[in-house]
Amino acid sequence: VPCGVCRQSLVEFGVDWDMYMTKPDMTYKVMKVKELLPLAFVPSDLQRERLPARNTAGHS
Repeated sequence: VPCGVCRQSLVEFGVDWDMYMTKPDMTYKVMKVKELLPLAFVPSDLQRERLPARNTAGHS
């Protein structure tokens, strides 16, 4: 199974494709990328409506 950083990198290519995880004896398991990292930060998250910035002038 890929590490967390690798999973996030895979998500950059999309979440609805099959990942084949193969053992040395050639048995394998197939999962969707979204199953490997269910709460992933995906490119579409960048397109969400932004909240107005708070005015923090004068605060330290």
